[in-house]
Amino acid sequence: MVMLDKAHQTRACYRLLSAVVITALRDACSTPPRERVGARRRLGTDAFTAMRFLFDERVSGLNEYLMWFDIDTGQYRMRLRAMMADDGPFTRNGFDSLDRRNFRFNYRLWEQTKDALYDEEPEGESSD
Repeated sequence: MVMLDKAHQTRACYRLLSAVVITALRDACSTPPRERVGARRRLGTDAFTAMRFLFDERVSGLNEYLMWFDIDTGQYRMRLRAMMADDGPFTRNGFDSLDRRNFRFNYRLWEQTKDALYDEEPEGESSD
């Protein structure tokens, strides 16, 4: 059995951690569903979990991943929002104008619905 050297394992771990973050960024840019819940648009499942991972500080997520890369989470989030706010036609850091538009839309929906998560009764618990 061939053992991998420590540097190779470290690089593999970094690639895995960065793949998780990149997947969350791609999911945050997913096209929102067309259906509505009442008068409001609904946030897609992939976009919801991505936004929760990227921006919800009440659960484990981006902060724990970026810690391994020695990246300040607050700065990362600020620069991510600034990059996604660009509504120009050119690709920025691999995100085209439609990706950034979808991100902005999903982020607004996330901002509107995030607190409702914690206002609801936890699953499995009832007041009976």
